[in-house]
Amino acid sequence: KDMRNVALKRMEEAEGPTCYAGPLRLLAHEIWMRMNNRGVPIWLATGDDKQAPFAETSMDPSAIQSVSCTVEMTPINTEFDVAVIDEIQMLANPYRGHAWTTAFLGLAAKELHLCGEERTVKVVEQLCTATGDDLHIHRYQRLSPLAVAPNTVRNYRDLEKGDCVVCFSVLDIQKTKKDIETLTGRRVAMVYGSLPAETRARQAMLFNEPDNDYDYLVAIYHYQL
Repeated sequence: KDMRNVALKRMEEAEGPTCYAGPLRLLAHEIWMRMNNRGVPIWLATGDDKQAPFAETSMDPSAIQSVSCTVEMTPINTEFDVAVIDEIQMLANPYRGHAWTTAFLGLAAKELHLCGEERTVKVVEQLCTATGDDLHIHRYQRLSPLAVAPNTVRNYRDLEKGDCVVCFSVLDIQKTKKDIETLTGRRVAMVYGSLPAETRARQAMLFNEPDNDYDYLVAIYHYQL
């Protein structure tokens, strides 16, 4: 089982408020969509976007404390039944690590799930020893193989459906998108931080849906994600 899915399942089963804190606005949006689609009313809070739970819920939105957010937006003054911090290895990131540390030490959750890489276990153990919290470690095996491609992609015509091309500026994204579409005749989705939140989520959805002609994705790389 995937560690994130196990943690999210606990959020779905919780009777009280829950919180998901992740590294990316798109990921926070994805969790917000998933929870609301499954009948679990939850807010979305990122640096550039705030969305209420779906209108279909019978609950008063002002009474709903559950939230899916980027880690910098983690509400540390709210009590949660279940909270999830994703990509916990970001504790060591020189630019954003403070946000993960604040979330880890500041979240008032009865049950806190930390999803991330094996290399973070020792640091988490030391922090839990210092705070006196109980720690239960669950290790999961990757279900899909991860391997380096044997050949370099030398031409955009060599791209396969589902491939992502990473660029380093918005201008590069626009040019790369045009070049790929010209060479392949296929459509390209693009994602970068300054896109409006709804547009960004829509582009990601188009790329992820199997039954469409958006075969490729171009995205921007930034050291602060």
